[in-house]
Amino acid sequence: MIYLILLVLCTVAFILMFKVFESYDIHVFQAIVFNYWVAFFCGLLFLPLNSFAQIRYASWLPFAFLLGTSFITVFTLTGKTVKLFNVSTASVAMKLGLVFPVMFAFIL
Repeated sequence: MIYLILLVLCTVAFILMFKVFESYDIHVFQAIVFNYWVAFFCGLLFLPLNSFAQIRYASWLPFAFLLGTSFITVFTLTGKTVKLFNVSTASVAMKLGLVFPVMFAFIL
């Protein structure tokens, strides 16, 4: 139950951040890309030195780049939805976006 409450709180905070971006005239795409670079360098900071060479040749690396690109796309679309419509519309759209993959996973 605690995880469900945390999920709801984080989702609402995530969507409200885009509304704050709009009020401070922060470009959403630039903020998202900057966040990814910061997360990348923080990840490198805590990475053991000998594992960097292993990651360069990992078989999952292209999929990680694909996943990162899709996250940037989804976050940008969410930011545009908040800007064009409102927070509640973006929240409903995000929750509906989770329904279809979960149903597909149960069917498979």
